[in-house]
Amino acid sequence: MQSTLPTVLLLLLSCAPFPAAPEDVFRSPPEAKDSGYRPGNVVRWCEVQRDGRLLYHGPVWRWHRNGRQESKANYIYGAAEGDTPSWHENGRMSSHGVFKNGDKVGLWKYWDEEGRITTEVAYADSGHQRTDYYPTGKKKASGVFVSSGKIGKWTYWNADGKEKANCDFGTGVFAVTTRACQVIADELDPEGFSRPIPVGSLNADGSCSLRIADEHYVFSTPPGWVADTEAGKTEGAPLVFYPAGGTWRGDNANLYVRVLFKAGGSFETVLRQEAEGFSESVAEYSETGSSRERLNSGLSVVTRTITYKSLTKTDSPFSIVGDNKVFEALGFVDASREVVLLAVLTSPSEKDHAAATDALGALICSLKVETKWPTSTMCSSPRKSHSARCAREDGGGPLDESSCPPCACLDQGMLASRFIWTILAFPGTNPSY
Repeated sequence: MQSTLPTVLLLLLSCAPFPAAPEDVFRSPPEAKDSGYRPGNVVRWCEVQRDGRLLYHGPVWRWHRNGRQESKANYIYGAAEGDTPSWHENGRMSSHGVFKNGDKVGLWKYWDEEGRITTEVAYADSGHQRTDYYPTGKKKASGVFVSSGKIGKWTYWNADGKEKANCDFGTGVFAVTTRACQVIADELDPEGFSRPIPVGSLNADGSCSLRIADEHYVFSTPPGWVADTEAGKTEGAPLVFYPAGGTWRGDNANLYVRVLFKAGGSFETVLRQEAEGFSESVAEYSETGSSRERLNSGLSVVTRTITYKSLTKTDSPFSIVGDNKVFEALGFVDASREVVLLAVLTSPSEKDHAAATDALGALICSLKVETKWPTSTMCSSPRKSHSARCAREDGGGPLDESSCPPCACLDQGMLASRFIWTILAFPGTNPSY
C-alpha cells in the first residue's frame, strides 16, 4: 500500500480541474462571472454587465511572468474599492494604499525593489501631499499636487540634506518665472505645474464670477436657470447651470463653463487641439456646423455643433461605444492672452436642447471682463455695454479714450439670435468636454 499511494495521488491530481489561484482564496461575487485561473495567467478578474456595459466587479488579481503575485485589487461595479497591495517581481512590496469609489484615499506608500521607501502620498480633496525620499532615507522633495499638477509650496533637497530649491506655485500659475521653480517643475514628479485653478462664485445680484489668477469674468445667469459653483468641480467645470427645478446632470438641459489654457499658443491652436483631442476620445465624431462672431466686449467667439457616439473607458479591458448619437453646442471665447472660456450646452433630448438654445446665447453674450488688460481699454460710448473694449492689435500699453477707435460692438440681441440659429440648426444632447 505504501508504494502505490503516491501513484494514486498523482492520478487523482491529474484528473482534477484547473488548480485554485495561488495564495489567498479568489472569491467571485454571485452575480459576477469569473474569468478563471490557469497556470501562467497574468490576470484573473470578475465581470458583470450593467446598463449595457461590462465592468470589473469583485477581485482582480495580476501576476508577474515569473508567477509571483503582482497586485490584488477589488472592484464594485467598475470602481476600485478597498485595500490594494502590489509587489515587485522579487516579491517585495511595491505599493500599498486604499481606494474608495475609484479614488485613492489616505496614505499611500511606494517602495523600490530593495524594499526602500521612495514616495509617500497623503491623498485629500484639497490637494495631495507628496514626499519623495533618496535611497538613504533622507527627504528628496515635499509639496502638494492636484490632478492638474503642482500647487502650493515645494521644497527640493540635495542628497546631503541641503536645500536645492523652493517654490510657491500658489493655486497655480500661467508660467514659472524663477529658475528654482523651473527646476522643481522639470525634475520632480508629477512633472510640470498646475495652471491657475479656476474658482467660481455667486454674486448678490444673481450673476456669477469666474476668477483665474488675477483674471476676473462675470456671467449673468440665464433667466429661469440656476447657477451652481459646486456641482461641477470634480468635472473641471467651476460654473454650471440648470433649469429651476432641475439638477446638474439630471434629466434636463445643462450648461457649463470650462477654462482652456493657451499655454503659449494661440486661440486657433486651442480650437484645433480641443477638436483633435476630443475626437480621439469618442466614436464617429463629426463637426456639423460652426460660426465666428465678436462679442460686445470685442472678444472673439467661435461656436461649434458636433455629433459623436460616446466611448466609455472602464477599469476593465473593455471600452463601450454608446448606442445613441450625441449632439452638442459649444462656444469658445478668446478671453485673454492666457485662457479660452468654453461654454457647453447639453440636453437629454433634441426637444429640450432646442428649448435651451437661448440660454446658451444669453450666457455667452452676458460675459463681462472685469480684469484691466494691458492691451485694451474701455469704450465709454453710451450705446455700448460698460464692458465693451477696443482691442489693440499692436500689443501696446493702455489707450486713453481719445485714442480709442470706434468699437465694432454688435447688438446683443442680434448676436444672441445668431447663436440660437446656429445651435438650433444642429441641436445637441449630451456633455462632451
